[in-house]
Amino acid sequence: MRSIKVYAWEGYTGPGVLEEIAAFVTSVGVVWSLNEDVLFHLQMAIGEASANSWEHSYQKGKGRLRLEMERHRGVLEVRVIDWGKPFDLGETPAPRIGPDLDRVDLEGLGIFLMRKMVDEMTYRSDARSGNVLTLKKRLPVKRD
Repeated sequence: MRSIKVYAWEGYTGPGVLEEIAAFVTSVGVVWSLNEDVLFHLQMAIGEASANSWEHSYQKGKGRLRLEMERHRGVLEVRVIDWGKPFDLGETPAPRIGPDLDRVDLEGLGIFLMRKMVDEMTYRSDARSGNVLTLKKRLPVKRD
């Protein structure tokens, strides 16, 4: 039986933390030899989820944040965990973007972008485990 290595980062939300998170994701990407496209998608999705934690879960205050990354059977799984205010992923509206810039409503744009960057996104919340956003990204099959 193969053991699965989980890489974890833990810190606090707030200004400047996204650079630290990006460095963590990049370092794991190097260890796993991820291609540039996969790494870019992960950076975007994890960065947005982390920013949402600060902005919405902790109302732009300081709060605990944990990232867990694991790889198994061609799938990367990332968990973004906080212990702030929970939300309902299903109630997030789709952004309204159109030619009339006076009527643009960007609410929900971050969730929309995260869904485009990963193959699966789920959310659960409970008092003990916290708010857990799970992002899954299938790895491209290497061809020789």
